Amino acid sequence: MKRSLITKCFATAIVGGALVLTSCGVDSAGSAQPAGGTIADMDPVVVKWADQGPDSAATGVAFRAFAEEVEEKTDGKVTFEYYWSAALLPGAEFLSGVGSGVADMAPLPPVYNPQELPVTNWAAALNTSAEDTFPYDLLQRAATTSDLFEDSTIQAEFEKNNLKVITINPNPSYNLACKEPIESLASLQGRKVRAAGNLWIQEAEALGMVPVNLPTAELYEGLQRGVVDCVLIGAGSMSDYGVFDVASHFVPLNASSPFVATVMNLDMWNSFSPELQDVFLEAGVNFMSNLVAADLEKYSTVFGDGGPGKDVTWYDAPDVREALAAYQNERIAGLAQAEGAPANAQEVLSAQEQSGAHWKEVLDGLDIPVAEDNADSIKKAWMTARDMDVTPFFENFAKRQ
Repeated sequence: MKRSLITKCFATAIVGGALVLTSCGVDSAGSAQPAGGTIADMDPVVVKWADQGPDSAATGVAFRAFAEEVEEKTDGKVTFEYYWSAALLPGAEFLSGVGSGVADMAPLPPVYNPQELPVTNWAAALNTSAEDTFPYDLLQRAATTSDLFEDSTIQAEFEKNNLKVITINPNPSYNLACKEPIESLASLQGRKVRAAGNLWIQEAEALGMVPVNLPTAELYEGLQRGVVDCVLIGAGSMSDYGVFDVASHFVPLNASSPFVATVMNLDMWNSFSPELQDVFLEAGVNFMSNLVAADLEKYSTVFGDGGPGKDVTWYDAPDVREALAAYQNERIAGLAQAEGAPANAQEVLSAQEQSGAHWKEVLDGLDIPVAEDNADSIKKAWMTARDMDVTPFFENFAKRQ
């Protein structure tokens, strides 16, 4: 029986207040058979990790925990070299760079590679189908994206590019920050906005804005020099790249959240014994819960007292959010006939609808506070997000078959 992408079978335990998931696995149909041997007998391995963000970003924090878990479980036989802030590869080269072995692992945004990953990019529009209330948007999306990556066509796309998906990276919704006030939809017309990838380009255009492609590392300079007037990206990344220093007007949009998959060079993966593969896969599941926890901590750090976002001016701008939601609903309604749709498109869409309904039902049954749909309520929820106990959700996630 083929193992689930994220879960095979689970035992759960709470250790030091953290959820620990064990006996988990990921298999892809058609993968080469893993090497034999044991961890005790293996030669030391150094895994090169490439990331376009800093180590202080949520992904960096979560991956450090991932690496520490792997190093501990292998008694130091596996160690990691870290290349932060695009020091080894820019994000747009993660697919080719990891596939060729320049790096061994990276958080790959498929949006950078629509030609190589057409079905994955087609499916990325489904990341707006989650509930738009915080923290449902983050938690439900983490689970539904994991379910989506069970699709064999998506798995095969990565293997064709010599990549193995170790886990998926849950990401918050993208938001909008501008140098000038955001009073209404009319106030956004003609403004230049950094939007990278078709999903965000289309959403920016739906708001009457002019999308500009700008590398993440150049956000601060681009705003400062007037290359762009606004930025469409996650609030945590806005803080990481200094956006709030030059663009302090903010709307908590439910713009598309990026699909990101933590990938490994497939040749390296196939050189691992089954025992070592399971170590990586177990750490990959824990990575998901750690990344969500890091995102929640990030919200509180950024918008809490003394944080870089404490003086940001928030706007409800309901007509902006309504215009975006109307466009997103229209896009999803036509997804089965959209460019890049696979032969089993309707099956994938139906499965995602069922997945979303299931995880919303799970969330509804848990005692997790939900923010109201207005800027003031969302701001208060983000400021105290680090106190949110999402362990019950991941315990339910761990039980899925």
